[in-house]
Amino acid sequence: MMTIITKQLSEFLPIDHKLQNYLSIDPTNFQAMYNLFKTSTDRELCIYDATNSKNLKCGQIVRIRDHINNTGTNILIGSQKTLKIDFPDATNFYSQDQKGVITTCCGKKLNIEKKNPSYYLCHPAILARAMQINIITGYLYNVREKY
Repeated sequence: MMTIITKQLSEFLPIDHKLQNYLSIDPTNFQAMYNLFKTSTDRELCIYDATNSKNLKCGQIVRIRDHINNTGTNILIGSQKTLKIDFPDATNFYSQDQKGVITTCCGKKLNIEKKNPSYYLCHPAILARAMQINIITGYLYNVREKY
């Protein structure tokens, strides 16, 4: 299984944090993610992104069961010819865990009014699904320090 963390999460973590051992990706960079997924033999993907939630303890990790894309963008727009697809089916993106949370992908700035906001977790998930990586697991790491 390929495990990645978003650059947004990486910037919050200390350099010696265990999640820093995974590849940090820019989830807004289609070409870099496309090249990574294209050259990988892994057909399973695990993605970690940052959240800032008053409902979680600092450093707590929660599993994702679904996402809402409020980034204002879709990583696939303009790249459908490269991928030879229109848009993938958006149902059951993530390995289902009913205890998991639904995250709202906010883009550059988290909307902390949302229960489980994230930055761009949806972008690598959407691209991975479009590239036939069908087993996707997502996690949020809470970076909130003060309540």
